[in-house]
Amino acid sequence: MGAESGDSSAMVEEAERRKIDMKVTALHLPEARALYEADFALIRPDQIVAWRGNSCEAAKEILHQILGSNAAST
Repeated sequence: MGAESGDSSAMVEEAERRKIDMKVTALHLPEARALYEADFALIRPDQIVAWRGNSCEAAKEILHQILGSNAAST
């Protein structure tokens, strides 16, 4: 969200692998970074923030935690 936000490709790839319809929007605004207090935010369709963090490297674990153990994780 900030001007120097990192790479979200790990999250995108994991969502694709799990067949999750995910839209990615890059907001290069300091106000967005300040609002979420993180470089990345995963926001559900009902506008609830499901996760926020500064790296998407642990995408598999993040999505597993959000979706629960019944979600496809292989």
